[in-house]
Amino acid sequence: MDLREAADILGVHYQTACAWVREAPRLIHVRDWVAQAQALYPAITGGQETRARHQVDRLASGVRHIGLCEQVIAPALRRLGDDWAAGRVSIAQEHRASAICERLLASQARQPAGRFSCTTAEAARRAQEEARFVAVRCPTWT
Repeated sequence: MDLREAADILGVHYQTACAWVREAPRLIHVRDWVAQAQALYPAITGGQETRARHQVDRLASGVRHIGLCEQVIAPALRRLGDDWAAGRVSIAQEHRASAICERLLASQARQPAGRFSCTTAEAARRAQEEARFVAVRCPTWT
């Protein structure tokens, strides 16, 4: 599949797909994920959202979002839950830290510019077209 075909499948212009390819982030190698999670933990439990945001933003510029979630945020939240269960963290601290992590994740979940979106009417029209396609290609399904 070439880029033009991929753009058609995604429902975007060819030049938008080219821009996505050109703008792909340069990945960095994180030597110690555990240290990153340990550095995030005191920031979220101490209510230091700005500090936590700086750390996450610094990493997000060079690592995949899934790695950030699985290697940094999830271990910090796991430790938070363990500390709460052991009585080392209050419920208020746990709620505040969880809310900070939720906002950190939301801040990283950006939609690329040019991503296709459609109205309900457009979605209905496409569904009808797909139903006609199935009826033509697979007459025994109708």
